[in-house]
Formats: sequence, structure tokens, C-alpha cells
Amino acid sequence: MKSIKKYIKLKNGQLSHDTIQRVMRMISPDILLQLYGKWQELLNREEVEALKKIICIDGKTMRSNKQGKEKPSHIVTAWSREDGFSLGQKAVNEKSNEITAIPELIERLQIKGQIISIGAMGTQTAIVEKSGDSGKTKEKA
Repeated sequence: MKSIKKYIKLKNGQLSHDTIQRVMRMISPDILLQLYGKWQELLNREEVEALKKIICIDGKTMRSNKQGKEKPSHIVTAWSREDGFSLGQKAVNEKSNEITAIPELIERLQIKGQIISIGAMGTQTAIVEKSGDSGKTKEKA
């Protein structure tokens, strides 16, 4: 884990977990999504080819979160392997599956041109085309 001291001066020492949590709660998810979009625009330029990331997309069932007879929630997450953080998530509708949630997540994140790692469920033609690289050869897992 990288130290926050690398990015800002901390005259009173390292931030506590609680302080970081309070600050993160104050940040609007919409603002974060806008900032991510601007960062993504930089990555999509050819001169920053070295900044391209490997993005892992995977779905997980969130255990122990069901209420009554409902099924537990299922979430699809796009994860930046190099940076170690989630780029976005999409909840899967109870009467659906990852095949419908993955294209929505890809479209929202604007990850065209990135290297995407995805399980066998994501090898659907519509998902590959949504990634923005439909002109390139794709291999199914």
C-alpha cells in the first residue's frame, strides 16, 4: 500500500482510518465518476500508451446480505490490477445475470482500448463489442 505522504504534506502525521473514511463519505460518487472520466480521456490518448492498465472484471455474490427469502446481492466489479482499486461496480438484477450487467459497467467506465480480463461468462459477442475493440481478434476463455 502506498503512503498518502507521497501525495500530500501531513504536518500532524499519518491520517487515521476514521479520518479517511469521513473524507471519503463527503465525496460525491458523481464527482468521482467525472474525475475518472477525465483520467480515462488521458489514458485513451496514444501518447500515454505506457499508462494503459489491466482491468479485471468479475462478479461476486455478496454473502450474508440477503433479507428474508430474497437472494443475496450479486455485484460485478471492474478492478485496476496495477492500482489496486475498484474502478466501478454494477449490481446485477435479481432476475438477471452478469451477461447483462457487464456491458452496462463497461459503457459507464469508458475503458475503450484498455486490456480487459474477464471470465468465461463475459465472452459474449455483445460484451466484446461493448469494450470498443471489436475490430481486433478476440479469444474466448
